Amino acid sequence: QDFTNVKSLGVEKPELVIVQLEIPLETVFSVIKTAHKAGIAVLLNPAPAVELPVEVLKDVDHLIVNESEAAILSGQNSESFDVLCLDWGSITDEFLRKGVKNVVVTLGSKGAYASRKIGGGLMVEPAKVVQVVDTTAAGDTFVGAYAVEAVRYQVDKWDMEDAVKWACKAAGRTVEKNGAQSAIPWASEIEGPS
Repeated sequence: QDFTNVKSLGVEKPELVIVQLEIPLETVFSVIKTAHKAGIAVLLNPAPAVELPVEVLKDVDHLIVNESEAAILSGQNSESFDVLCLDWGSITDEFLRKGVKNVVVTLGSKGAYASRKIGGGLMVEPAKVVQVVDTTAAGDTFVGAYAVEAVRYQVDKWDMEDAVKWACKAAGRTVEKNGAQSAIPWASEIEGPS
C-alpha cells in the first residue's frame, strides 16, 4: 500500500526504478505497477529468482537475469544446461513475447546475451579481466552500470549493445578488487564509451 502513487517512488519523479526480489513480492509488484502507470521505466533484476506472472513481466522495460535466474523464470533446469550451448535467443524471445521490452542474460566470465527484438539478440563478449579476486558485487555493478546507460541515453536513442558492453566492463573492473561496494568502479575507471 505504500507504493500505490507515483510520489512514493521519489520526491521528484524518477526516470527509472530498479527492483529485485529480496523484498516481499507484493511490494515489488506494486512498485512495478505504479511506475508503469506513471510512465517510469522499470528495471527488474529478479534475484532471488521465482516464477513471475505475465501481468508483471509486461510492465518491465528492462529484465536483467543471470543464467540460473533465466533458467528458473523460463522453466529450464538450471543444473542440466551448458551456458555456451543453451539457446539464449529462444529464452530472451520468450520474455519479449511476455511483454518485456529489453532482456539481458548475464553469463559471468562468458559475457552477456542481449535482446530487444524477437529473433534479434546478440552475444556480448566479456570484459578482459586481469585477475579475478572477488565476484561478490559483479551482478549489482552490471545492473547499476546498465541502468545508468539506459537513463543517460534514453531507451529510444541508445545502443543496447554499447550499454551491455559498458556494464560488462564495469563488472569486469569490480571482480578485480576485494569487497562489495568498495570494489564498484567509478565511471572514469571503465574504459570505452559511456
